[in-house]
Amino acid sequence: EGERIALIGPNGAGKTTLIRLLSGIFSPTSGKLTLKQYAMPLIDKSFFIDLDLSGYDACKAQYLRYASKDLQFSDFIRSIEEFSELGDFLSTPISTYSEGMKTRLMFALITSFSHPLLAMDEGIATGDRFFIDKAIKRFEKFLESSSTLILASHDEKLLKRFTKRGLVLQKGTCIFDGKLSEALKFYRNVRGKA
Repeated sequence: EGERIALIGPNGAGKTTLIRLLSGIFSPTSGKLTLKQYAMPLIDKSFFIDLDLSGYDACKAQYLRYASKDLQFSDFIRSIEEFSELGDFLSTPISTYSEGMKTRLMFALITSFSHPLLAMDEGIATGDRFFIDKAIKRFEKFLESSSTLILASHDEKLLKRFTKRGLVLQKGTCIFDGKLSEALKFYRNVRGKA
């Protein structure tokens, strides 16, 4: 609890699968998985249950699920509008959104409420440079109110900014667990031998 963990490995190593297991999206086909609670996933295409909902309705669903009584819906929706910059698109079905628009909305909704465990798969690195800068600032503030982060990424700069511990995965197996700097060094050595 409270750790910031990087999942490191090549494509196909099992990073996204592990996040989906930790989030309850997948169930193990063998072995045993014991969790105190499921992670809130920030991975594309798994967040929105019904793509026929408008962005506004998706916002309402998240508000009803997570908001405290102190937060007024009008304030909440205004903050989503300002951050996501989706404007009139919030009234259209999510199925009409580009991947970047879906990511903006998903990121805005997830970072509006604290979560004890967040699992993220390259989610912050979608969009134009201005949006990425804005998202990183919001994400830093969000992490102050969240307990644990698991971040899968190939972006070392992003991992160094947000995580302290690294798990190196290869073909679904953890082959290294330690400090982030050591995990990155281990991964570079393994890749160099491949």
